[in-house]
Amino acid sequence: MKNYLFFFLILQLFLLANNVYSSTDGCGTTSSVTTNSIPTSGTIKVFVVFAQFKDDSQASSEWTLNTYPSWANDYVSSSGSGPFTYNNLSQYYYSMSNGTYQVEGDVYNNLMITNQNESYYSSIGAANYEILTRIAADPSVDFSQYDNLNGNIFGHDGKVDFIYIIYRNVSNAKMYYTGIAHLELSSTIYTDGVSIVGNSYIGSGVQQRGGFNGRDYSMYVSAHEMGHYLFGGNHIWGVSNLALMTGGPAWNASRGMCSWEKHYLNWISYSDVSSDASATLTDYMSTGCAYRVLVSGAGSSEYFLVEKPATFKSS
Repeated sequence: MKNYLFFFLILQLFLLANNVYSSTDGCGTTSSVTTNSIPTSGTIKVFVVFAQFKDDSQASSEWTLNTYPSWANDYVSSSGSGPFTYNNLSQYYYSMSNGTYQVEGDVYNNLMITNQNESYYSSIGAANYEILTRIAADPSVDFSQYDNLNGNIFGHDGKVDFIYIIYRNVSNAKMYYTGIAHLELSSTIYTDGVSIVGNSYIGSGVQQRGGFNGRDYSMYVSAHEMGHYLFGGNHIWGVSNLALMTGGPAWNASRGMCSWEKHYLNWISYSDVSSDASATLTDYMSTGCAYRVLVSGAGSSEYFLVEKPATFKSS
């Protein structure tokens, strides 16, 4: 079989942060989220809730109105290291990090439909408060299981670390963004000896909308928003759908992390090339093989990245 050299991505200075900008194009995260707000290795445990406003009327075959989505239970795995029976959020991060970073957790097994129509709530935080307060009253849920971090290190600080609330549909008036890396609450919730703190940009989770578009759409938004806790509150522009932290848009599926992202989190190492050479590239998604070609005379801050095309497939 012939070997091919693929010049897949030419990521210039902007991948060294000179062209990484904050954005509200689909993602509402701001720079208040800092790099490495959570650990970049080890196991992160999350709690996932699927929600719908009482008066939601959006038609969809991907998430039938007034029903728990068929793909919800497998959205995240109970073990971040597998085995995976479903290509989900857990498998995404396990694959991208080569097992270094593991996401596991639980999905609340009921659709949470708000008690009132959307217009009743003064903010999305008020709706979130109602939903989580009702779940907190469920004796089968112990929120203390989700306090495993103390800031960006492992430990306990009396606060729930990471909750996803995935809405089927929300108007722009309540959420102008598709997802955001913080969880809004109208008031702090105290339950099971821990607190769920709202409007905290670090350590409370993600809220997102557009679930009626289906699992792949929702999963990539979830992966992107968790990425803000790893990379900070900015986006990478000019990479189309070839990076997790792309600025346009977060839900553009069928891609994994680019090699720059993996290297930034110390999930892969580059092979540096400073002179003319030939090389055979393997699939960097599974092998971590990527080359960094230094630009002669440009100093140490400019280079080209070379990696073999690969696509993370969810099915």
